[in-house]
This record gives sequence, structure tokens and C-alpha cells, in this order.
Amino acid sequence: MKALKLKGGSGELVEVSAPSPGVTEVVVDVAAVGMSAADLAAAGSGVTPGRFCAGSIAAIGPAVAGFQIGDTVVAAPPGACGMCGACLRGDDAYCARADVIYGGIRPGVDVDGGAAQQVCVDASFLALAPNLDLAVAALASDVGVHSLHAIRSAGDTITAGNTVAVLGAGALAAYTAALLEATAGVEVLRISDYSAENKQRLLTEFAYDGIPASLVMDRTQEACDFAVEITAMGGAIVLANNGNGEVLVTPVPATRYEVAVRAIEYGNRSDLIELLKLLQLKPIEVEHRRVCLDEFASFDSKRLRDIEPGLIVVI
Repeated sequence: MKALKLKGGSGELVEVSAPSPGVTEVVVDVAAVGMSAADLAAAGSGVTPGRFCAGSIAAIGPAVAGFQIGDTVVAAPPGACGMCGACLRGDDAYCARADVIYGGIRPGVDVDGGAAQQVCVDASFLALAPNLDLAVAALASDVGVHSLHAIRSAGDTITAGNTVAVLGAGALAAYTAALLEATAGVEVLRISDYSAENKQRLLTEFAYDGIPASLVMDRTQEACDFAVEITAMGGAIVLANNGNGEVLVTPVPATRYEVAVRAIEYGNRSDLIELLKLLQLKPIEVEHRRVCLDEFASFDSKRLRDIEPGLIVVI
């Protein structure tokens, strides 16, 4: 079967043996995989990349329960221990024992991932995705879970009737805005113009009170600085895990203060399961790019380094 391998900073399709499942593993016929520069960087040496893949089950290990051959599934972020401080606070995306529990078996990181015709995945990483376009399911596992976690991290500043700013122009910002519009009953402001004129227009429109929540989904320093200027006192700023922009909020007249700032990681498996159920009830349409595996393998090292979240490789 075909699988992508990274060599010298670029990709190459090679022929490898088809996998067979271990005791707790499932073999998936891959249909689509979400891919970004971060996914390529996460892959260990010699590992096929692709953490966020979707497809149908082709074979099941003897100790696997809850899945059947033919089920449509998506590879999920790992679960949590349920017992550490983070889990007990409800922050199971930051489980302190996740690396201990799942280290060595993470697809696309420690073992081969989804940029192949088949992938062998421990069942603890899988979630059912019935009646969904599998490219949509792969996108949900990638940018969708990140978006859901960002929205939840803003807490009660996101309530029906409020205004929420989503900063960014990429697929992560688009997914976040679409998810808010579908579920939260808020007015969503999509912002990618960080000029002084646009800042003044927004503050004038909101009577200088500011915006209750700003979700920085393209985490550039320019976007972070803009979020500080437009967020209301007592509001929230959430920083996605896709850049190195920082927020400094200080109590001086020129800068808003008493703002809660949270930099997040990705969500977890329970977030994805909830999102997949939501998508079955209310489809969320987010523009994204699709390429086939052969085309993706032809990307040179520069194109691979520049891939932003939202690219779906169709197998």
C-alpha cells in the first residue's frame, strides 16, 4: 500500500506492508486526513504523519469493544485519566498523565499516522462518525476540536446576545465563527483587518465599552495586540495554539484591564465525540482545501512548512 514518508524536509510516497491490528488496535481504510505544518513537525523520524484522519474500519483486534468492521471513524485526540488535578477541574485537555498513558502509541507522532491508504490505530484514539462526509470528520478532529475548546475557554463571556470577536483569516477562525453561529446565539465579528481605523470603528460601534470575548485564532502578535485594544474590561481573550503572539494586559489608562487571558492547547476525545454528534444534527460548512495524496506528496519543503490548518488530504 502507499504511505507518505518525510525525507529531507519533503514528502515521498513509498510502498509499505499493509498493517495488521494488535490486541487493542483497529485498522482503518483512510479516506481523509487533516494536515498542517504542525502535524508534519510532530511526526517522529521515519513516522508517517497524519494525526487527524477519518475512514472506515477494515480489521479489529481481539480485545477491541464498541467498534465493528465497516464503522466510519475518526482518529481523536487522546482521552484523559480522570484523576489528576486538571481532569478534576474539568480541564481534561491538559491531563497530566496523558503522555504516560498514551506515549508511544499516538498515530502520526510515535507511530504511523493517516497519510497512507491504511493506518493502524489504538481503539482509545477512535470516535464514531456515522453519516458524515469523512473529509468533514477529519476537519472536525483537527480545527473543529480546537475551535470548540477555544469557545469553552472563554467561559460565561460567551452567552446568548453577547458579541464575540473572532480574529483571523484562516480555516481555524472560519470554523470557530461557524460553530459560534450554529450553537451560541451570539453576534460574531470576523476580524482580519488590524488597522487603527478598524479598531476605532469597532470601538465607536460598541460605544467604547469593548467586546466581551475575543478569540485569537490566528495567533500573530498583531492580532493579539488588536484583541487587547477591543476587549471589554472584565472580558476574555483566548489565544489559539497556532502561533507565538503574546498578550500583556496592564492597568494603565491606555489599555483595558481585568481581562482574563487564556492560551489553549487542543481539545480532547470527549470534545470531539460531542462535536461529531453536533455535526450529525447541524452540519457546519467551512471552506477548506482538499488535495489528493499524490498531489500532497509532490509539495516541496517550502510548501510543507507553510501549510496552515484546514488542508484535507483525500486518500
